[in-house]
Amino acid sequence: MAKKTNIEVNGTKYFRVTRTIGYKSDGTPIRKQFYGSGVNEAIARLKISKISLINIQTYYNSLSKTKTFSQVNTLNSVLKVFFNWCIDNRIYLKKPLP
Repeated sequence: MAKKTNIEVNGTKYFRVTRTIGYKSDGTPIRKQFYGSGVNEAIARLKISKISLINIQTYYNSLSKTKTFSQVNTLNSVLKVFFNWCIDNRIYLKKPLP
């Protein structure tokens, strides 16, 4: 099945999704572009980029009520590996975990 693309960079075809992530003080929008080999990959990159430190901290706080420290620590290790993989593959540009 053919993948839908809407931009070509250096001979490689990508699908680009553009979203407004905020506004400057003069009211002009701040836009961010997310690229993928197809529509689904570009949207997945957009969704992962919305994860922030506050989201993760809230999740950890809810886990600490029902899980042991060891279980939360194991999850933290797994999430660090996942976010490092996302950074290495340019899916996520910064580390949300300290």
